[in-house]
Amino acid sequence: RRQLEQGLALLHEVLARPKRAGRGPGAALDQDLVATERRNLERTLRSLGDDKERLAAQRCLEEACRGEATARETLGRLDAVGAVTPTALGALHGHLLARAPVDVFLVADLGIRDAVRAVTRHLLWSGRAPRPTRLPAAAAVHPARSRPRRVVERDDVRQGKLALAWRAPIRPDGALLPAAAVLAGVLGGGSYGRLFQVVREQHALCYYADAQWMPAQGLMLATLGVDPEHEPRARRLVQRLAREVAAGQLDATALEGLRASVQARVATLGDDRAAWLGWLQLRTILGLDPDARGWAHALERVTPAQVRQVGRRLDLQVSYALLPVDGERRRP
Repeated sequence: RRQLEQGLALLHEVLARPKRAGRGPGAALDQDLVATERRNLERTLRSLGDDKERLAAQRCLEEACRGEATARETLGRLDAVGAVTPTALGALHGHLLARAPVDVFLVADLGIRDAVRAVTRHLLWSGRAPRPTRLPAAAAVHPARSRPRRVVERDDVRQGKLALAWRAPIRPDGALLPAAAVLAGVLGGGSYGRLFQVVREQHALCYYADAQWMPAQGLMLATLGVDPEHEPRARRLVQRLAREVAAGQLDATALEGLRASVQARVATLGDDRAAWLGWLQLRTILGLDPDARGWAHALERVTPAQVRQVGRRLDLQVSYALLPVDGERRRP
């Protein structure tokens, strides 16, 4: 408890009393610190272009969620970094302290009363508004577009990147969310998934392959690393496998692998505090029950008929390929 209270006191100092150039909650932040972090952000944003797998996934999501907030790169745009000034940050920080909703997650060996007492004593700060700012909904689930888009972009790459996005109007708090997670997991949740076993192991058309369900967008995203010459075949095979699983054909080996993977993750959450906190945050933001064991049990109860219900609503939105410049196979 002593370490917890010391940690909360330090967290209060860092959050509520950062180094400023002047006095007051809205005063400009320290100029040197802001300049350092601005340079770090610029370097990070420039380096995103070197992570071709992430770049392909982001470009696919931009196309699938065009016009929505979730289409944006979470770190922002390089051309907007110049607006990050000590004065602007100071004003934003003051607003956040006063109006931003705050959720406190503690993973520790203590009861709720002790946790509330420690947070009240060490973490609360003055100047809070009577009511916090009302945030927009975390989920932005929309119906699929009637026609999918095919996007091909060229870059200085040797290994092609393929990303496909399907969409279904399934809310995070909907009864079909576990079935959607099973669909994506059986398709490509790991080395047991159909994408890995068929596209990679049987046909040698890709280097890696995975798929995930993104509950905040009602979207399934599959990503693969492919030989550029094999991209058309790999793309067609991915779509065929997606239709197979969406029809409720749950390969026994893939389904068992998914369930074992989920059970292992749940069993180790208590040993990985950071993963546990991340799980609690995500589930809370989406308005879901944070009980990890309950989620694992929900996945085990999913039936092929429920997966078919998801599959009937699932439509391909974007097929995105990042390929070498025409006629070239350059090393990055």
